[in-house]
Amino acid sequence: MDQTIYILRHGITEGNQKGWYYGFLDLPLTDEGKQDLIDNVKNSVYPDFSEFKKYTSGLMRTIMTLDIITGSSDYEVIEDLKEYNFGIFEGKTIDELRKEPIFDIWLKDRDFKIPDGESSNNFIARVLRGYEDLVSREYDKKLMVCHGGVIAVLMATLFDDEENVFSWIPAPGRGYRVLIEDGKISYSEVWFMNGIIDSIGNTPLVRLKTYDRNNVFAKVEGFNPGGSIKDRAALYMLREINDKGKTIVEATSGNTGIAISMIGAYMGMPVIIVMPENMSEERIKMMKAYGAKVILTKKEDGMAGQLKKLQN
Repeated sequence: MDQTIYILRHGITEGNQKGWYYGFLDLPLTDEGKQDLIDNVKNSVYPDFSEFKKYTSGLMRTIMTLDIITGSSDYEVIEDLKEYNFGIFEGKTIDELRKEPIFDIWLKDRDFKIPDGESSNNFIARVLRGYEDLVSREYDKKLMVCHGGVIAVLMATLFDDEENVFSWIPAPGRGYRVLIEDGKISYSEVWFMNGIIDSIGNTPLVRLKTYDRNNVFAKVEGFNPGGSIKDRAALYMLREINDKGKTIVEATSGNTGIAISMIGAYMGMPVIIVMPENMSEERIKMMKAYGAKVILTKKEDGMAGQLKKLQN
C-alpha cells in the first residue's frame, strides 16, 4: 500500500532548554515551545492533517504538540516510538553525566544497559519495531509525533546512513515526510524559514558516491540565496555592524557585492558598491535590483582605482 507518513518531533521542553538527557521523563512543552508551534501553524509549515490518522508516543510533550498542530485529541499511541529510556541518566546534563563512570561505558558499548533504562541496541530494535507497527496500520495518510532520537534512528536506518545518525535529528516541531510508493521510499524535510537570511548556510550536504572507500561530502554553496559562498561572509559582517540606516560601502568585483546588496536591503542598510566597469552587466543589474547604488571605475585602474574612489 502506498503511504504518506509525516514524522514530527515534539515542541520545545524544559529538557531541551537546559540540555538534559531525557527520554521517558514526561515533560510538558514550555510556553516558548507552544508559541513556536503556534507560529509554525500560522506560517503554514504543516499541511492540512484533517484526513490523516494521528499517532503519538503517549508522552505529554507529543500529545501537546499534536493538539497545537492539528487541534485534535483523537490519536492512537505507539509506545515503541517513545524516546530512549535513559534510566538513571534522566534529567541530567552532559557535564553531570561525565562524572559518572558508567556514562563512558554506555557511550562505547551499544549493548550496555543503563540502570533502570535500556541499551542503545535495545532502543534501536524497539524503534524499528514501532515503525513496522506504524506502517502496518491500515491508513494511507499518517501523522506520527514522537522524538528526536526516534526520528534520527528511523531516518538513518531507512536511508542507509547509520554513520551520520545524529545529523537526522530535526529541530523541535520539525521532521520529515516519508513517501512509500510502489515499494520505493523517499523523503522530504518539514521546515520553515522566517526570511531569506535564514537560508544562508543551509545549503545541501551531498554525498559524492563516486568515492567508494570514504564518506566524501560536498557543501553546495551555490544554493545560498545570493548564489555563492560569499553570502556567509557578508551576513557575518553586516550582523556585526547591525545598525539600521547606516550606509555600507564596498569595493568588490562581484559575488561579495551581490551578497552585501541583498543582505543590506534585508537589514535596512543602504549599500554603495564600487566596482570596475568591465564587470558583467548581470551582476550590476542584480546589485541594483537589491537597491544598491553602483559606482563604476575604469577597468585599467584595477583595485587601486576602486579604493581611491572609496576614499573620495
